[in-house]
Amino acid sequence: MTMAAETKLKPTERPLLSGPPNNVYRVISGWVHFAMSTYYRIITVGGLENLPPDRGCIIAANHWNMAVDVGALIESCPRKVHFWTKAELFNGPPGVSRFMNAMGCLPVKRNSRSGKKESNEALFQSTVETLLKGGVIAIFPEGTSHHTPQLTELKDGASWAALQFAAAVSDPNDIAPIVPVGIIYEPNKSTWRSNVHVQYGKAVDVTPYLKEFAADPRAAVKRLTSALHAALETVTINAPNWETLHMAKDAQYIALGKGRAQSDVQVISRLIKAVSTDKPEAAQLKSQAQAHSLFNWLYFCHGLC
Repeated sequence: MTMAAETKLKPTERPLLSGPPNNVYRVISGWVHFAMSTYYRIITVGGLENLPPDRGCIIAANHWNMAVDVGALIESCPRKVHFWTKAELFNGPPGVSRFMNAMGCLPVKRNSRSGKKESNEALFQSTVETLLKGGVIAIFPEGTSHHTPQLTELKDGASWAALQFAAAVSDPNDIAPIVPVGIIYEPNKSTWRSNVHVQYGKAVDVTPYLKEFAADPRAAVKRLTSALHAALETVTINAPNWETLHMAKDAQYIALGKGRAQSDVQVISRLIKAVSTDKPEAAQLKSQAQAHSLFNWLYFCHGLC
């Protein structure tokens, strides 16, 4: 995953900053809007001001709901989104590869189960070219969709791409930041007519890691990935277990009422910390949350009778 840095790159134009997407992307994004707005009652988007208006960037999102997360990014981002996508998806009937390219997908070769390591030099070259044109690259650094109440360990691909691009460009003002994106489903990802909240967080500047990247690339990448994990935690909900998360949700309902959405990450995060302590106030809050949960269960059972 290395790129020769002797030849510095400089963008001549950035057609992906504001240029209209191709017809394929326009049609698919319209279908995505219809599907998302049909299944979800409310879709809220915040923090779009954190997308750099004058250059490309990498958006790194949590991955909790398989292909729906892709739809959430297409629906929420005002610019065309180019996704890192499994290379296997480019194979198939005639026209599949052309469709994937038209959608801006960039093929990722995964290591085989036999242990053979695949080269992704072409992927990183395509990533650099897209960023030079002002494009938005979307990466799910957790690697695969999951069903846990917290972020899983992040892979280093987004950090490698960001630092390789930063080391290759000639103008520091062209360096592409990493924008953390939190995708939150309320009350859960599988409920019909529920809500989805997409929050674009404060961009992570990769410039402070460039000097170390030149001397020790792997160490710099690991430090940047750690910083990205911390940034993602500010726009996602993270609980040590499902019991704590459900208790915090019940406490949120008691304290704020049904009208206050789960999209307020700061509120639910503080409540998760509160119910995780052994303080007397926390014990009282837990008791109230458990009573509220029991009431909901009894109400549900009554409705079945």
